[in-house]
Amino acid sequence: MLTTLALPWSAMPPDPERALMTSWMDVTQPSSRLEPSAHRPRVAACITGELRTFAMPFVHLNLLRHLKSWGADSYFVHSPHPGSGRLSFDGNEVWRCEDNQTAMDLFRPKGVSVWGEETALSGVARIQLGQWKQCFQMVQESGVPYDIFLRLRPDMVVMNDEVPALPTVEELRSATIYQTFPKADFLWVMAMQKAPDWFARAEETVPETSCCVEITPAFHEDGASCEGGEYCECTGWCRFLDMKTGLVRNPSFVQDWSTNADGSIRHPEAKTRDRTAEEMLQSTCTRVGVYEKGLCARHSLRNAEGETAHPAEVRCQPPSEVTGPG
Repeated sequence: MLTTLALPWSAMPPDPERALMTSWMDVTQPSSRLEPSAHRPRVAACITGELRTFAMPFVHLNLLRHLKSWGADSYFVHSPHPGSGRLSFDGNEVWRCEDNQTAMDLFRPKGVSVWGEETALSGVARIQLGQWKQCFQMVQESGVPYDIFLRLRPDMVVMNDEVPALPTVEELRSATIYQTFPKADFLWVMAMQKAPDWFARAEETVPETSCCVEITPAFHEDGASCEGGEYCECTGWCRFLDMKTGLVRNPSFVQDWSTNADGSIRHPEAKTRDRTAEEMLQSTCTRVGVYEKGLCARHSLRNAEGETAHPAEVRCQPPSEVTGPG
């Protein structure tokens, strides 16, 4: 069962439920092309973080289609509230969908955990790392001899013209980590045998107060150049994936970091394809008002506007003090 689309019927194509059900059936039904074989690597996919727009059919069906193509088992570690308190980005609202369970069930996850260990002294990067470690532990405890470990965000989409292939196990063994460009925390992947050492390195190198885990030494070679504190160069120890990815902030905004808020060029090579008409119709959900639910940003180093703040300055603000989804 899909999340109900909150669109007027006048905007829908003939028989919209049939159109959406066809897409859902295409993604969720078994395919002989995807049957496991003796030579197919076992992939564990950890989907971690704030769910935000995950319940939009465009988002979770996109992720599900790619994970099925890669033959991945899904594991979830998600936040029960918006830990960063970000209500907008570059002037665009950040939606949070209300019903995520229906979408999550489609993945038939091997493990699900709700993150609940944030503290006022933890930076966003440390919270991210804690969620990844918790998910990795579930993967290890499954007892399945996975070959590949994959981590991705729940509010992202992959927007190549065709489903891109993951690096082979041999390619993954030749580097430490493959990651998306320019934002490495969208999706990254490594050989399973390298994961324990990588997590140990990350535990030692991710600062307590860092806002962005992708620019910490966990994601790049020692001495690598980091462009404006946004991404770091990869020459061998890490490598960039051939994937076009973006974050779905709301029904009309997929953020891929190819341009700035004023329309000027930022990273043109990160530009994603346009959404199809069907994907546009699937880009909605019933959204929840963050502060109406009594949620706040007290567990992070960002205030309600998403700006870096000292923990003492972070507080739960009533709806009258913020402008955001509601």
